[in-house]
Amino acid sequence: MNTARFFQVLAFTTSWEGGYVNHPADAGLATNFGISQKAYDKSRREAGLELQSVQMIERLEVFNIYKEDYWLAGKCEHLAAPLDLAHFDTCVNFGVSHAAMFLQQALGVTVDGVIGGETLKAAKNCDAVAVAVSICEMRIGFRYDRCEQRPDQKVFLQGWLNRDNALKKACQAVTV
Repeated sequence: MNTARFFQVLAFTTSWEGGYVNHPADAGLATNFGISQKAYDKSRREAGLELQSVQMIERLEVFNIYKEDYWLAGKCEHLAAPLDLAHFDTCVNFGVSHAAMFLQQALGVTVDGVIGGETLKAAKNCDAVAVAVSICEMRIGFRYDRCEQRPDQKVFLQGWLNRDNALKKACQAVTV
């Protein structure tokens, strides 16, 4: 794993993930540093630890969850910059399977939500900046569709768009 690159990517994502939040309209329910209670419970169960409120999460736990459950699970280490950034942030914000579908759609490969050989081969041979920007644009479209389907989500729209546009700008700034 390219640890330096992981930290660069993580810095972008964590800049958008604040402290403890438990907004009643948020599908993620209680989160802290972007880690949901559900993800935290899973991590603690796997480590053989007693469950506790995500409010009690420690920085090392946050780091390990981001690394294991998003960076490695999303196969981000196999993607060139800035595609690794766009995909990682999408894994965190949408879940690994949904992020895989965005990636596959942007690459023009079979969309099944599982990153396998076909997806990785296409990713290796793509214009990483163009695909990353495409993912950002798909995220923006998804946000508007979500708010149209669920008006209670409009409370989050501007924040989502700010994040998506900052991600797009960061991806466009990468020179290959």
